[in-house]
Amino acid sequence: MRPSALSRFSLLAVAFLLASCNSDHPPSGPYAKWLENGEEVESTEQVGPFTVLHIRYRPSGWGSFHGTGHNLDRVLHAAKVVVEKSEISKPWEGTGAPAVLSYVYAGDKSPLHVVYERKGKPVVERIDGDRIGLTLGEPVGPGLRYFEVESGTHIGFLLKAFPLQVFAVPRGAEHSKFAYLAGLAPDFKAFALADSPATPTAVIVVDAQGKLGDPIPMPLMPGASREIAGDRPSELARAWFDSHFAWQKNAEGRWDIVRATTDAPGAATANPVEELFLDASMGYRTCFGGNAIACLRGWQKVPAEGKAMQDLFCCDTPYFYKPVQTVRAFGAPVRRLLYAPAAGGAAYHLILNAPPEQVMRELSARVERRGFRHLNHEQITEESIAGFVGKDFYRTGSLVPQNDASGAQQLVLPTVTLRVEAFEQGTIIYTLARYPALEGAGAAK
Repeated sequence: MRPSALSRFSLLAVAFLLASCNSDHPPSGPYAKWLENGEEVESTEQVGPFTVLHIRYRPSGWGSFHGTGHNLDRVLHAAKVVVEKSEISKPWEGTGAPAVLSYVYAGDKSPLHVVYERKGKPVVERIDGDRIGLTLGEPVGPGLRYFEVESGTHIGFLLKAFPLQVFAVPRGAEHSKFAYLAGLAPDFKAFALADSPATPTAVIVVDAQGKLGDPIPMPLMPGASREIAGDRPSELARAWFDSHFAWQKNAEGRWDIVRATTDAPGAATANPVEELFLDASMGYRTCFGGNAIACLRGWQKVPAEGKAMQDLFCCDTPYFYKPVQTVRAFGAPVRRLLYAPAAGGAAYHLILNAPPEQVMRELSARVERRGFRHLNHEQITEESIAGFVGKDFYRTGSLVPQNDASGAQQLVLPTVTLRVEAFEQGTIIYTLARYPALEGAGAAK
């Protein structure tokens, strides 16, 4: 059967389109000599003798019908190409000399490259580091950038210019909650890590060898999350850290941090341990780490004592502290002070050598004496507790007492919710949650 006139016309039209798409149309414009077919310069950036071309590539042939294509960057030095193709290239400012950062895919090698001049000639130097995502990091100081890594023994690394230097930021411990860079020691031999990039509740110091210090918790204040909210919370978190802490060397010559004067404890409370469980807004101005400058002396970090202690927090390993000399709280000797997970951020928990009935009686007496507004065990519902922690608090329902045979008692205070129950031959006070005091949930009963 002979093809119809319409069919012959259709075949000719398709052939014409394919020929048109596949025909060579040389690039045009002032950068044409550095472009290939299908490439078009969308914008440029000049960095001293370097020119960064931001290019859009549109394929010919069938690809053009499917809207395929991609962006790429090319870096020129004088009249020569020094980086043929990169996913991202942009100026590195604040280095004191012209420099360009380029992300160039390199298989299992680091994709990060720095382009700069040495004695008038271009240098493209690949930076060895753990695997990073498609990023060129973020500035954390003049000629200093921080890169989070996707995996490895470090949470990230710092790149400093010039000369180029790399400083790894250790993870400290596997599965550690402290995984966000918050502060840098002046010589980059120690780092402060936070437990959250946007709403930190504690920081910890890790040195360049990965040795961790003790957690330094902070009181949760109204507006604290707004203080560091934004499109780049990790960058703002470091500004927040710098306003709340300062670097100082300890007696061993190692870097540590101290609280800013405005965050330091005020007049000494009658019992700083008790204050943690009565008024978290004041109690958490004190910490109990063994060697941290910012923390109270007279406490030492110890391992868990027996399987019951090891199993207290399931998969999370708490920090255990023991007083060097006898310390009493709520009328009983303190056996252990723990720092471990809680709603709203990690918190302290307390093990006492006394029965729960005695501890609860003493705790209630102090609440009454201080005049704190509170909810007793039988008064706690999702509706009533919202008046203390706010309706938007994460999983408010989890703070409501459960029907069980443990005999545990819960207590809701303006800045903390507690659970008191038997533990071995004594008592444990769990901090179920700590939170900023809501307006109207203060001292008045």
